[in-house]
Amino acid sequence: MTETHVKVEVKAKCSAKKLFSVMTGGASKLSKYAPKTVQNVQVLPGDSEIRVGSVFVWDYILDGSAVMAKEELTAVDHKNIRLTVTPTQRDGNHNCLVKWSFNEKANEDVPDPTYINKWVEDFIKELDTNLLKEAE
Repeated sequence: MTETHVKVEVKAKCSAKKLFSVMTGGASKLSKYAPKTVQNVQVLPGDSEIRVGSVFVWDYILDGSAVMAKEELTAVDHKNIRLTVTPTQRDGNHNCLVKWSFNEKANEDVPDPTYINKWVEDFIKELDTNLLKEAE
């Protein structure tokens, strides 16, 4: 079994602070902000704090099908965080750049990483759109 490192970069219009906050401490609310791509996210234990041992239970839509995934955080490295949301100098309509990377195990049950890139892009764009609506 080989591991594939997936990297995705997406420009977003909402503030970096708001997007990062929802992706981390507000993870259980992701289905509210991205209902087309995420049906439900639970962070266990139920206090939503992200730390070593936290388990994310994701129900999401992938290629039109409902998928459930469970992921346990085995390390938290604040120096080398893999999700970064960086404020940018206003470049047209974009206020931040989202960089998300992760290792994906390639086997017969895992979709091609290229498709996962598309899902991450769609998810971030949907999240961004709905966070902007909330600010109105």
